[in-house]
Amino acid sequence: MIGFIVLGVACTSSTTDTSPITDSGTSTFVPEGNDVSLDRFPPVVVQTTPAAGATNVDATTLEVRFSKRMATGGWSWVTVGSLPTPSGDVAYVDDRTHVMANVALDPDTTYLAWLNDPGGTFANFQDTEGRSSVAYPFLFTTAASDADFAGVPAAVVRTVPEAGSSGVDPSLGTIQVEMSIDVDPTTATLTADGPRTELDVVGIRGDVGRAFEIDVSLIPANTTAVWIEVDDLDGVPSAPYLLSFRTGFGE
Repeated sequence: MIGFIVLGVACTSSTTDTSPITDSGTSTFVPEGNDVSLDRFPPVVVQTTPAAGATNVDATTLEVRFSKRMATGGWSWVTVGSLPTPSGDVAYVDDRTHVMANVALDPDTTYLAWLNDPGGTFANFQDTEGRSSVAYPFLFTTAASDADFAGVPAAVVRTVPEAGSSGVDPSLGTIQVEMSIDVDPTTATLTADGPRTELDVVGIRGDVGRAFEIDVSLIPANTTAVWIEVDDLDGVPSAPYLLSFRTGFGE
């Protein structure tokens, strides 16, 4: 039996509608800028320390950074199996960075903590408008091998541009994606979060591994928001990841 342990604090001050933005009809990509604000979209994890998918971890602090300003009064670490034991603070150190300090990690042990529950029961990592962050599987091990990662959805470790970025150069021709485990880029899909946020994809490149590239055609003064998913080598879909960014006006 898999045991779930929740370490969290609830946010209680928000009254904002947190329903997802969906596209109820068929949209067509139009090559001109839009006025869609990045504030509309939920936050996502843009960096963890250690990185998701890391092996041989020797750390005393776990750190998570989000794509936008967060409500610093709440969080949800939902762990499967062992819970790292913090003897220091579990708190935000600024309005985008959350830290679990002075943790004691056991040798040869794999840790999985969902930052917000994918089922939505525990979702107290929220932005200042009350939107819960997209659930993220924070997986790492103190062992030398990643053999225990099997069956856990891959996570996006890093993107270029970073989610939540503004002023992105519209001449940028390639989006880089790094994953926590090996994936098959030929299975990658990108789905617009809603009307007028599509990404004009030219192609997807990369060999089996932890990184792939998306060739794109960007336009100035335009907000893009797409859900990225890709299968690992066992056919397990990655945790959905919302990449949103806004281009500048260019030269």
